[in-house]
Amino acid sequence: MSPSSALHHERNSASTSLVQLGVLVVKRHHILVRWSHWLNVPLLLGLVLSGISIYWASPIYQHKPNLNTGNFDLAADIGIWICAHVPGQHHYASPPDWLYNHMSLGPGMLAPALRLHWLCAYLFMLNVTVYVAGLFMGGAWRSLLPRRTDLVNALRMFRYYLGVPFAQLTCRQWTHPHFSSKYNALQRAAYFSVPVAGLFSVATGWAIHKPMQLHWLAALFGGFNLARVWHFWLMWLFILFVVPHVSLVFADGWDTLRSMIVGWSTKVDRSEVIQMNNEEKGNSLGPQDNPSTGTRLRLERTRLPEADREDTNAAVPIATETPQVVEAIEQPVEPNGSPSSSVDQELRTDEAASSVAATQEMAELPEVGPEDANSSVPMAIEKPEAVEAIEQQVDVDGSPSSSVKPAPRTDEMVPPIAVKPTFVKKHQSFFEEQPLPVIEMAPRIMRNRTRREVLTFGIGAVATAASAGFLLPQATLSRLGVRRDMSSPAKEWLLNKALRIDDDVAEALYSRNRMVPIYTRFQITPIKNNYNGATPDSGYISGWNLTLEGLSSGLIVSLDIRKLMKRFAIHEQITRFVCVEGWSAIAWWAGLRFDDLIRAYPSVSQAKWARVESSVNLDASGNPDPYFVSIDFATARHPQTLLVTHHNGQALTLEHGAPLRLLVPVKLGLKNVKAVTKITYSAEEPRDYWTQYGYSSYDGI
Repeated sequence: MSPSSALHHERNSASTSLVQLGVLVVKRHHILVRWSHWLNVPLLLGLVLSGISIYWASPIYQHKPNLNTGNFDLAADIGIWICAHVPGQHHYASPPDWLYNHMSLGPGMLAPALRLHWLCAYLFMLNVTVYVAGLFMGGAWRSLLPRRTDLVNALRMFRYYLGVPFAQLTCRQWTHPHFSSKYNALQRAAYFSVPVAGLFSVATGWAIHKPMQLHWLAALFGGFNLARVWHFWLMWLFILFVVPHVSLVFADGWDTLRSMIVGWSTKVDRSEVIQMNNEEKGNSLGPQDNPSTGTRLRLERTRLPEADREDTNAAVPIATETPQVVEAIEQPVEPNGSPSSSVDQELRTDEAASSVAATQEMAELPEVGPEDANSSVPMAIEKPEAVEAIEQQVDVDGSPSSSVKPAPRTDEMVPPIAVKPTFVKKHQSFFEEQPLPVIEMAPRIMRNRTRREVLTFGIGAVATAASAGFLLPQATLSRLGVRRDMSSPAKEWLLNKALRIDDDVAEALYSRNRMVPIYTRFQITPIKNNYNGATPDSGYISGWNLTLEGLSSGLIVSLDIRKLMKRFAIHEQITRFVCVEGWSAIAWWAGLRFDDLIRAYPSVSQAKWARVESSVNLDASGNPDPYFVSIDFATARHPQTLLVTHHNGQALTLEHGAPLRLLVPVKLGLKNVKAVTKITYSAEEPRDYWTQYGYSSYDGI
């Protein structure tokens, strides 16, 4: 075999090998978008499960109590219906709790649900921030913006999805509508609405959680009660989004799922890449009309270097449409510096073949419809600058241009060339979707990277599932069949830390000068008797006294109700009372200010806290169960913090804490002690009754 034939055979073999090796991939998702996308799954699941348990304590949708069952909750009605009509559920132990046992942490789990809910809520807000940062860093936010053609295109996609099952049944082709954007109109509507729904979920959550300090936010949603309704249905929006979203992802194939794990997709239309390169170079004529540029329209590859240990995870640089370059730098050179005639003949033959191939590939380009006429092609290719620098201009007769010096002969492989993205030179506005970068990758490297990323994803998923099991309450785990005791100090520390952070936020929002909203008498609503246990017998009222300890005088003072009402001015206010269970009521209160009592009977100089106690409190069985809470001095001195003696213009009744109760509008109802018998001032924060059951100690709203 002659040297010229051997060189020709070697070049053809390398070209065939390269065609088999190179794979075009498009970069679709920024790494922050991918991570935050998958982290949203367990966070939203935790929010939903804990949220429904919180809902159980005070359902939004209620009706008059059923005469037979006494039930008033619509969600409990659903459980009763399921147990009555679904086979296998007829002997369910507690039909009203069926829905809560299967879609939440369970009934009677308010304290654990609140702790888990706010842990997931703060992590969700942090994760959303990371997601938005990834959208802006990767430029994907432009792909989510609504467009004027979205309504028409959404109808086209809706028609396509409706027709897919019938097309499969009838074994006929059903063409997918073509769009030049990253997402179709239905996807864009869904992916745009979900972040907006997340923003509203956070806003309504804060409106419910801090209705006094953020009363303006609650007012935007129609008040505290309507904010709960908004929050409830936004939860169902997320649930209803997940089902079709997951179904369509699996229907679309492995590539779509993989792209959200590894960040890139192999769904690249080569004809669009060729057309884009043609537009970039300003070629307005087709290849058949311009033979001198016909050889440039075919997308070729440089020789891919053998992947060593350092290159196993690196993408192979892509070479653009310059077939002459690779051949020119491989030409043998005669002693006088001119190209070998045998190689020159082979070059002419290859050019003719490439011109025919270019004509065929350009003929396969999809027709541009009216809707795509003004849209940008959402892809760009990685193009080596060094290759561009040595491109040869070819004359009409196929000989190399005299202005370019022949390259010296080399039998070595072309070294890797640094690459950078080259975008379509087309005017684009700031809000217009940008092209997606396209690179070329060897299949072996692509498989290695996919295997590594999927393995990492699997480890993360297992770790997340284990963490979820670690955080769930023991009662929930037992119902799921986990008999092992998962309680641990670390678990309690983490959940209590979430409450502590929430308390710090509430304390930072608090202002002594910020008043809670005042209502009119026409807005007053009934307030139910919500004693922690049994209502005490009225026998204690006749001998009732208020005891004060921790005074600067060192004395212990005892005051009866007559002395209190005679010495201190009585103030009236109509404010909202918010229970930790979720219900609220607007009531008319009257009594003396706590601040006036502190001024009349000063505390020790170092005092920062007040312990308010009721010694007549009973548990559910009617046994003595002293009730006590801690109140910081900043809250105690708030102008609207009262020691109440009257309710709705009448002296306090037994059910509402006669003869004296604490009213703290900027705190949850569990801080509003009924039948107060003792107040003690201290420098250190005293123990709180509800913290032993997993509730917050500050409880600011």
